[in-house]
Amino acid sequence: MHSSTDPRPVVVAVDASESARDAAAWAADIAADWSAPLHLVHVTPGDPQDLPLDPLPRWLAELLDVAERAGARPCSAEAQPGDMITTLAARAVGARMMVLGSYGAGAVAGMLAGSTSAAVVERAACPVAVVRGSAPRIAPPRSGPVVVGVDGTAAGAAALEFGADLAASLGSRLLAVRCWSDVYAAPDASAHRSHRPSEVLAAEAAASLDGQLRTIAGRHPHLHLERKLVDAPPLQTLTECGAGARVLVVGTRGRTNQTGMLMGETQAFYEGTAYGEFRIGGTSLSSPLFAGLLALGVQHANTRMGNVNPVIYRMPAGNFRDVLPASAFGVVRRNFVNGQNADDGYTSPTIRGIDDETSVSIHVAAGYDDVTGRGVPNGMTFVNALG
Repeated sequence: MHSSTDPRPVVVAVDASESARDAAAWAADIAADWSAPLHLVHVTPGDPQDLPLDPLPRWLAELLDVAERAGARPCSAEAQPGDMITTLAARAVGARMMVLGSYGAGAVAGMLAGSTSAAVVERAACPVAVVRGSAPRIAPPRSGPVVVGVDGTAAGAAALEFGADLAASLGSRLLAVRCWSDVYAAPDASAHRSHRPSEVLAAEAAASLDGQLRTIAGRHPHLHLERKLVDAPPLQTLTECGAGARVLVVGTRGRTNQTGMLMGETQAFYEGTAYGEFRIGGTSLSSPLFAGLLALGVQHANTRMGNVNPVIYRMPAGNFRDVLPASAFGVVRRNFVNGQNADDGYTSPTIRGIDDETSVSIHVAAGYDDVTGRGVPNGMTFVNALG
């Protein structure tokens, strides 16, 4: 156990689900080891300008009592109306860690995290822990190593430092995992394949990892350190290493000023095999994403949908996030100078709002609009309603 004088709280998003209760118990242990405040947040539908619910829901008051008996001091709780993602992102500001469950309404079999967890990870300004057992209704592990994915970047170094501090607090061993590859990212975020010998790439990755571990050993001389260096995909390797871990820590590369989704493809040509990535957006991106949501709905309902439009238009408004003309949301747009590829560079970034295309007659409005129809599907709430 390693106490700390850090006053920042551990914030836990909770509801009445078993997954959220497991997350709260896990966070209470961490907060007790850190001597950090613990704050439970329950977000209810409503106007964010409304006052928090008083008194607290009975289950939330009981959960607060459980956290206090686990040794977390001080403990507090709130039930705040508003949008889930926006509220949790706000509570993450100034927090030492945000903790979420992963088997709530937004989780799908086979996914590592639910839709809420993924959205909070994207927007939170602090480390985020997604707490999960090996299956629903199985509590998260209370033993095992802290596994950290390290990649030689500043984000990977920050993840390693955080993982080391956490392992030292929990009295766990630290396993640093470095996956190296002959595919590298160029400054414009495109991917290329290196022609350097694999032995050289592996040696460079090993030297980088060993250097980082020497720094960690200097800060935590009593911490049990282990390393794993492998030429394999990071997702597969970290999933396998994390199976017996108490905590799996990965870094974030942050956000770029490009929008859309980066799609990778490996193809064989007469001069060899090449890998390239292409950024897509607009209807080329939204159509397959919406088709994926419908596929999840069909799987969930275990039936054929047929013409899905009548089903969609009978749904309550809460199944969608309405896009309004006064919305502050927008996208950052960067175009190729030559209109074809990045050989001649990019134009300066511009911000495009909702109704910027004044030359066309497609605009948004409350309730229904020509751009999104009824609005943006609200994740698993939408999928579950299809069933």
